Amino acid sequence: MTLGIRHEQRVWPWIVAVAMGSMVAAERVAAGRHFYTDVAVGAVAGAAVGTLVPLGHRRGGGDSALAFRF
Repeated sequence: MTLGIRHEQRVWPWIVAVAMGSMVAAERVAAGRHFYTDVAVGAVAGAAVGTLVPLGHRRGGGDSALAFRF
């Protein structure tokens, strides 16, 4: 998400990230280290944080700027 905001939108980083995350999740379930629900909730939480944090730091113009100001 961050790279997509800063640079051109490309599909392949998303494909790689989802594939790697899915492989790790499947391995954890197959090894008996996590339940399916753990993996599903973790995926939703990770996707939410991975989307909302970069959006919160995005800089726009005018009043529509989402960048946090301290």
